[in-house]
Amino acid sequence: MRVILLTIFLISSTLCFSQNNKGVAIYTVKTNYAFNEIDKVEQKEVLKRIFEESGKESSINFKLIFNNEKSVFFAEKALNRNDNKVDLVSIKAKILGKIFVNLETKEIIQHKEKFGETFNINSSLNEHEWILTKEQLKIGKYSCYKAILKSKKDKKSETIAWYAPELASRVGPLGYCGLPGLVIILKDDIFIYSLKEIIFNLPKQDDKTIHRPKTGMEVSIKEYDSIYKIMREKKDKLERESYN
Repeated sequence: MRVILLTIFLISSTLCFSQNNKGVAIYTVKTNYAFNEIDKVEQKEVLKRIFEESGKESSINFKLIFNNEKSVFFAEKALNRNDNKVDLVSIKAKILGKIFVNLETKEIIQHKEKFGETFNINSSLNEHEWILTKEQLKIGKYSCYKAILKSKKDKKSETIAWYAPELASRVGPLGYCGLPGLVIILKDDIFIYSLKEIIFNLPKQDDKTIHRPKTGMEVSIKEYDSIYKIMREKKDKLERESYN
């Protein structure tokens, strides 16, 4: 009898989530790096010390707010650290901005500030060609499946997502959406995003934050990279001149 009641509860919970696909997912972040790719011993030791500090779970949480059609991902504000240690997650949080996704239009927009300007960096979910595997892993109470996204810029680089089909939302951190289930763990570059908590009832104040940015210069990733390169070169030149 207890088994039957538990089964009914789990089915009801899944149906409820499917019908009201709104919520807030909180992710923790830590770093991971393959040191065997570094040849110089001195560089390897310095980087190891940096990653030992940043490799621990950061105090900064990242928030994913989503409904049936859209999502927004950003870093929550964290307390200022009093030490001088390098925190790679904090650096990532500062440069990330907010990432908006529209599942219907396939839009991905990164809203961020750089060099005193506000940018809306546009890309598309259609550019994400996920390879869905049959590899399965139990993460907490969720049965997850592995998906791989190969980088178009660097053939050796790849993004790995572990998603849970029982959570019907097709969203995840950093705009990595479109998989058949909520992303529980995401490994992207040197960062690992892990689901810490999920709240299924979306507060009204959070629901209002899921909207396309109304301000900012509309650019593609290629256009932003070009602007960034020019501005970075100018900044470096000014810094060099100031030392002369």
